[in-house]
Amino acid sequence: MQKAKIFLSNINEHLEKKYLQVYLKKLSGYIDLPLEVIFYSYKQYISRNHDYLKNKIEYKVSFLSLSKSILRYLISFFYAFIFSKRNKKYEKVEIIFDEILNHNDFRDLELVIKKFSSYKIITKKKLNKINEINFTNRKGYERKFISSKLKEIFLSIITNSIYYSKKTNVNLVDFADFVVNQKLRYETIFTAQKSDILFQFRPYTTSSIKNYIFKKNGGKYSCTYQRILTHLGRSGYFIDADIFFSLGKKSSAIMDYNGSNVRKIITVGSIIYEKYWLKSKKLNTPKFDILYLGGNQLRHFGTDKKYLENYYEQLNWLTKLSKKFRELSIVLKHHETNRNDDKLENKILKGSFVRKIIGSEQGFTNLSYGFANNAKINLTWCSTMAYELLGHKVPCYFLDPNYENNGFLHDFEYNKFWRIPTYDKLVEKVTNVIFNDKKDVINSGEDFCISSFESSKNLSESLKKYLISF
Repeated sequence: MQKAKIFLSNINEHLEKKYLQVYLKKLSGYIDLPLEVIFYSYKQYISRNHDYLKNKIEYKVSFLSLSKSILRYLISFFYAFIFSKRNKKYEKVEIIFDEILNHNDFRDLELVIKKFSSYKIITKKKLNKINEINFTNRKGYERKFISSKLKEIFLSIITNSIYYSKKTNVNLVDFADFVVNQKLRYETIFTAQKSDILFQFRPYTTSSIKNYIFKKNGGKYSCTYQRILTHLGRSGYFIDADIFFSLGKKSSAIMDYNGSNVRKIITVGSIIYEKYWLKSKKLNTPKFDILYLGGNQLRHFGTDKKYLENYYEQLNWLTKLSKKFRELSIVLKHHETNRNDDKLENKILKGSFVRKIIGSEQGFTNLSYGFANNAKINLTWCSTMAYELLGHKVPCYFLDPNYENNGFLHDFEYNKFWRIPTYDKLVEKVTNVIFNDKKDVINSGEDFCISSFESSKNLSESLKKYLISF
């Protein structure tokens, strides 16, 4: 948690800059958003675009990058104005599901969605659902909002953003683009579509601007869900929601350290595990001795210079393990939708006896849960499935060189037993579990994920109860 404290301190120190405060106050007035909303939105924006490997908040803004941002800003809002329109009013519904980006998102939330008699889904892609409201590439924004702010958008905001970008060493044009777009998008949505509840599946893209506009237009509360392990990188700070639905009793402990604005945490379990395993038809799945569950290891998840080094080191362990135990079947199972062709990963695994699987015929019926429940031992770097499995009495271990993956696993004691810090410890664990049949007993599974057979029901009933007492 020390890194989180340092980062939050750097953000707060940066926000004390005189020129930055002047700019944010001006932007607040130009776009009619409270100053505290603008300030928190700025924190969200900075954290989600920060290079944690370089650990610098401020950079010298180059003439070329600023010029590109100015051009992109002007073109995008001219485009938005041209394709704006007068939007119709929709009837009030029980709940609005925002950021349903594709059919996979809808399928993931289907059990929750069915618990409500009326709903709308907000999507950028046409899903051909009866209850969808579609906004694609800034098309369809309410014309009166753009028309009433033409001077501010095309003169005041852009000129001030250019001026103060040079003063602050931050590309404020890009930030202005983000703020104005959020303002136009959610004014359009929430003046046309009313609801008491706003649900967003991704905590890492929650928005203080969205939540303010939702409530300004009659909404009661916003909520989000622990879709992934809360990560102290670009996806983990400044989560903004009234309710955060967590997997387990301790899985959201990091929320006390990441600058988030959350009023209540409710533990409901995994709606994904419920959907794709507990309440899904079980397809026949191959059985392997060792299953490694692939997670996201891309650069933007890095929290320090050791992050990628340690990620690839634990893949080296997997390669060494396959050569030491030739008689064991070892599989690296990536997400069904993984399209990242990691050349260094391929190089490390080349010549090993590790089989790599991405898509499978079990596909979106069981995801990787069938593989995990069939394996003799499960390993991972950062997969959320580890918490789901542990919560349902299926052991899963994190390969964590020197206990340094504190971006995902932090410094908490409740998960330390399931972290393997060295290759020798990995060999010892495999020997005990597979060859000596000494399986570890899970005594605190609910810390990771509570029983998820009724997760969608737990979530929907919590929302309705909370609304009554609001």
